[in-house]
Amino acid sequence: MVQAYDNVHRDKDGWVSLIDIKEEMKMLDTEFASSDYQNTRRLAEKVILLTETFPSGIIEVDEKLDSKPVIHHIRIDTDTFRFIEAYKQAPIREQGGWVLLTYIGQELKKRLAYENGFTYHGVKKSQLLKFVNEIVQAYPKFIKIRKKTNGKSEIYRVRVKL
Repeated sequence: MVQAYDNVHRDKDGWVSLIDIKEEMKMLDTEFASSDYQNTRRLAEKVILLTETFPSGIIEVDEKLDSKPVIHHIRIDTDTFRFIEAYKQAPIREQGGWVLLTYIGQELKKRLAYENGFTYHGVKKSQLLKFVNEIVQAYPKFIKIRKKTNGKSEIYRVRVKL
């Protein structure tokens, strides 16, 4: 869904019709064309459930209930979404949910979909750190970063409150 969102035209505020995303998903994944979620209403229900598993503002759904059929638009902070997914997949979680930024970077590099849409692939750790600091500022209630200095090196840990 995130790759489809990246591929379709968005309005100036980042909103995309769920119908456009559904059509793009069919082109990206032939199995999707035969799934239950090809039905726009079911796909909308799935996206609404997905919004509940992420911090507020990462995935947003706008329902135009006064139209027949109901029209859904979504907006996704795709880089933050991908970052959180990599955080969830990171192999080692420390007490309190803290994960080494290095592990999150490794997860981002493993996934082709993330590499295509996320700027971490092939960049230096400092650029990933800059991005993390930006999302910490954007979502301060949900994403935290802390630094520990060991001699000459700095170790960064991240926690996402889901």
